[in-house]
Amino acid sequence: MPIANLGVNPNNINPSTNPSANSSVNPTGVNPTGVNPMANPTSAVTPIRNVALGLENQSSAENVQQLINRFRSYGLPEARAQRLADSYAQYGLTSVDDAINLLYQDSARAIALSEVDILAAQQQIGTVEENYRRFLDSLLSTNHSSFNDQSVNMLRKMRQNPLLSSQDVALLAGQVASAENLLKQGQVDGRFSINRNAQALWQGMLRMLVLLLLALLAFVPLYLLGLAFGSGNRNWQWVRLSLFLLLLPVIYEGLAALLSYIGGFMALPILNILSRYSFFQSSLGHLAWAMLMLTAIIAASIGLWGICKQFGLLGNAKQDDVNKERLTISDSRASMTRSDLGQETVIEWEDEF
Repeated sequence: MPIANLGVNPNNINPSTNPSANSSVNPTGVNPTGVNPMANPTSAVTPIRNVALGLENQSSAENVQQLINRFRSYGLPEARAQRLADSYAQYGLTSVDDAINLLYQDSARAIALSEVDILAAQQQIGTVEENYRRFLDSLLSTNHSSFNDQSVNMLRKMRQNPLLSSQDVALLAGQVASAENLLKQGQVDGRFSINRNAQALWQGMLRMLVLLLLALLAFVPLYLLGLAFGSGNRNWQWVRLSLFLLLLPVIYEGLAALLSYIGGFMALPILNILSRYSFFQSSLGHLAWAMLMLTAIIAASIGLWGICKQFGLLGNAKQDDVNKERLTISDSRASMTRSDLGQETVIEWEDEF
């Protein structure tokens, strides 16, 4: 039947709805867009993606089961081993070695921060403490509860210590190494235990008070030396200078400890500036200490050499100089006058001595 008889305009026919029309329009039968309308990329990728997810889930389940078996070998019950394995899997850890390496990284960062910012180092120690409790606390508390308690207490005290030093933070890496040896070999190095126990005693308020007391006591011999020999003799001035240089590190450490304690109590990190350059913690401080000791030795040698020369002990002093420096009291070399006032004896040292 003709199309016109159907009441349809042949010019309005949609070629896409008429395959024959399509073939008449494009005799080659090739889609000019170059795309196969029957192809579905999503349907092709989805099965591959599902297979990958299935393999990943299977691998994750196998890792969790291996972790559970490993934790059971440490003596953990089934429920605790399951929770710990889930925690490991949640943070992407596949073994105990991964957890230990994570703690090594956290400890190294805390040690580096302790050289420049004590407050930032304390925050990083909090991260170390958190990861230790999350990954190793359950393993060590079962068979090594004493070591585990010491580790937890050490981390907590470090995090709260206002007088935290880089030497204190350096023990973190040693503590992690001890935990690793304990889990793998069942024993801890005794030398590190001694250092850890000493650090537990020598920290905080006790260290600040002792250093401050030593700094104050350092002025006593300096005062007595000046009182005994005065300031008229140049040789004794050299000796006094050498003693001051020898005691200067003690004075510095006491002042640094006091300022650090005040800075930690009042949240003023700027007061920790002296502690950063401690004679016993920083390379610059250690170099300054070596230079001070060298200067003190030279000053003491100059002063004592002059005193020996005055007494003729070096063999090249003139006889009149020797007689001038001898004591007026028999069997004594220092020239001094002695007068008895009742039961009191007054001894006057000459400035030339």
